[in-house]
Amino acid sequence: MEDSIHSISFFDSYLKQQVTLDPAKTTSPGHIKYYSCGPTVYSTQHIGNMRGAWFPATFVQIANLAGWSIELVHNVTDVGHLVDDADQGEDKIEKGAKRDGKSVQEIIKYYLGDYLKQTKLLGIELPSGKYQPKATEYIPSQMILALSLVKHKKAYILEDGIYFDSQNNLEIIDHINELPGVPKTPGNSQFTKRDIKNTTKNPADFALWKFVDPHSLQKWKFKDFPEAVELIQDLDESYFDESDNRESLLAKYGAPGWHSECVAMITKILARREVKYNADLQKTTLIDLHSGGEEHIPVHHKNEILQAESLGYHLSKYWVHWKHVLVDGTKMSKSLENTYTVHDIQARGFDPLAYRLVLMEHHYSEQLNFTWEKLEQSQNRLHNLRKEVSKIRSFNQSPNLENLDDDRYLSLKNQWLSILCEDLNIPKFLDVYQEYLHKVVNRIQSKDIMAIHDHKALSKFDSKFLNLKLFNLDLPEEILDIGEQRWTAKQSKDYKKSDELRQLAHNKGWQIDDFRWGWGIWYIGINR
Repeated sequence: MEDSIHSISFFDSYLKQQVTLDPAKTTSPGHIKYYSCGPTVYSTQHIGNMRGAWFPATFVQIANLAGWSIELVHNVTDVGHLVDDADQGEDKIEKGAKRDGKSVQEIIKYYLGDYLKQTKLLGIELPSGKYQPKATEYIPSQMILALSLVKHKKAYILEDGIYFDSQNNLEIIDHINELPGVPKTPGNSQFTKRDIKNTTKNPADFALWKFVDPHSLQKWKFKDFPEAVELIQDLDESYFDESDNRESLLAKYGAPGWHSECVAMITKILARREVKYNADLQKTTLIDLHSGGEEHIPVHHKNEILQAESLGYHLSKYWVHWKHVLVDGTKMSKSLENTYTVHDIQARGFDPLAYRLVLMEHHYSEQLNFTWEKLEQSQNRLHNLRKEVSKIRSFNQSPNLENLDDDRYLSLKNQWLSILCEDLNIPKFLDVYQEYLHKVVNRIQSKDIMAIHDHKALSKFDSKFLNLKLFNLDLPEEILDIGEQRWTAKQSKDYKKSDELRQLAHNKGWQIDDFRWGWGIWYIGINR
C-alpha cells in the first residue's frame, strides 16, 4: 500500500524545518488525521479568512491525489472566543449579537451561512457533518477537560474561572519552551500575552472555563451535565477557596475558554477518546497535522499543546501555519475600509475563481499582498487558461474521454505530484500545468490525435484539484444555441448577425472565438 502513496512535505512552524508525512509513520498507516482551525462566526469573513479555508481543503485534495486517505476536521467557533486573547473582554459571539440586534443563534446561522457561500464561490470543498463541528456541540467535553485537570491539580478554580496551572506543569512548560522562539523560562507569559492582576497565580496561566453573568447570552451550568457533576463531587474542600465551594461551583453559569474547544474536538472526533486526564496514554500522539493562521502560533496553539500534554498525550505530530493576507501592503482593518469579501470581488465584476487563482499563485509560507491590480492579472491568466482549453474543446467537439485509458493521466500525475508534494509548491505546479496546456494546444493544431489523451489528463486535474472550471463549463443550452447560430451566420457570410450574436453571448458572460478548425466558447463572467 505504501508504495502507491506519495510522501508529503511542508514547513513545521514550531520545529522550524521542513518535515515529511511518511505513510508508514502516521497515526494510522496511509491515513492522515488533520485538524484545522476554522472561523469565529461573529461577523463577515473576509478574503484573508478565505486563505484559512482554502489551505486545508487544498491539502486534502493533494493528499487524495497522492493516494492518502484523510480525515479533516474544520471547526466553527461559536462561543468562548473573547475579543482579547488574554482571556479578557467580551465574547465575540455575544458582542456580534448585541451589535446586530439579533439572537446568538441568528448571527451564528447568518455568518456561518455567508462563510460557506463565499467558500463555495471559490470552489473550496469543506467537510460537513461531524467534521465541521461547532464549539457549542462540545460543551460537556470542554467541561470535563477543565474539571479533569482540576482534579489532577493541573488547573485551579478562581472566582472568575478555571485556569491552567503553569506552576504544576513546569515539566510541560519546559517542553514547550524548547520550541524555537520561546524564552526558556518556566511560567513566562508567552502563552497568554497577559498579566494577571487579581491573583498571585502566574501570568502563564490561561482560562479553561470562564464564569459568566447570569444575563449572558451563552451560558451553561456544570450541574446540568452528569459527568461534570461526578467530577466535582470527587473534589475535596482543598480545591476551593474561601469564596467558593462545591455547591456554588455546580450552580455557577460559565462558558468555555477559547483554547479548549480544539483539544476537545481533536480528542473526541479524530482520536475517538474521552477528554480526560490519562497518565497511561504514555504521550500517544493523537493526530498527524494541525494547522491555522500565523496569528495562532504564539498563544492559541501553544495553549492547546499545554492542555493536551497535561492530559497525558501529544496533540499533533506536526504543525503548519499560513501567512496573513495583506491589502496594499497593510493589514486589513475596518477603519481603513479594506476588509474585502468575495462578494466585494464579485461586485467589482471579477470572477471569484480569479481570487482562488491568486491564492494558488502564492505559497502558503509567504504573505499574500492583495491588490486589485494583482486580481486583474490573475483574472487575465484565468481567461487565458480558459481560452486555451476552448481550443482543445473546439477541436474535439464530442470527446468521449471516459473510454480513454488513464495511462497518460497516471504518468502526468506522478510527475506533477512530485511538485505538489514537495512543500505544497502549488505556484510551480500552476506554471507547469499552463505550459503543458499550451503544448497540447499546439499539438492539436498539428492534428495530433493522441493529444486527446492529454485532454483527459488535463481535465481530471482541473476537476480534482484546480477547480477553475476550465473543462467543466456547465454551458447553458441558451449560450450553446447562440454560439451555433452565430457560426451558421458566419458560414453564410452574414457578418452583421454573427457580430450581434457574439456580442449577445459576451453580454451574458461568455466569449466566443474562432479558430482555423472551428469555434470555441469560454466563460468570462460578468462583463466589466
